[in-house]
Amino acid sequence: MDDDDYCPSCRTLDALYTSTAIELGHTFYLGTKYTKPFHATYMPQDDPSKLNLIHMGCYGLGISRMIAAIAQESHDAAGIIWPESVAPWRCVVLQPKTGGGEDVYDAIASAIGSDNVVFDDRLHATIGAKMHDARRIGYPWIAALGKKWETEGEVEFVNRRSGETQYLQTSVLQDADFWNHAAENSVASEEKHFVKRIE
Repeated sequence: MDDDDYCPSCRTLDALYTSTAIELGHTFYLGTKYTKPFHATYMPQDDPSKLNLIHMGCYGLGISRMIAAIAQESHDAAGIIWPESVAPWRCVVLQPKTGGGEDVYDAIASAIGSDNVVFDDRLHATIGAKMHDARRIGYPWIAALGKKWETEGEVEFVNRRSGETQYLQTSVLQDADFWNHAAENSVASEEKHFVKRIE
């Protein structure tokens, strides 16, 4: 394509442009290559006395390419930022070196399901090191049991995309409505991010 090419549909100059892209999926028209040997036919609605060969097509989606595309388009200097809809886990709970925190994990798991939350119980790592790893991995939500947990029983709750931090009681994190509201806000934030990237 050249810079002075016209759009074949609207015949407008400057309607076409090139950009870098990654192929996430593709379709192929196979025609009758596979239906002909098997005599796979259908009766057309307008003439049931005829038998026409079926025309085939196929498609493929590159799951590993999607992961690469998400990492390329949704990250910052600290690491990946998984969109909540495709994140391996929605939330990580960071246990302090002193242990504990299973109640927080259980509370969150009761609200969003145990398959949506992971428990970082490495006792050799500090909360700071775990937070660094959690940001790099890109969990959408991070629940850290830091100093406020020890002194006031509050969980440091971080939105990975916006960086917004709240200090919450375990009872809030156990509320399914809280998570539904958080998911709605997360989707809206993700849409703004990706629309901005496209523009």
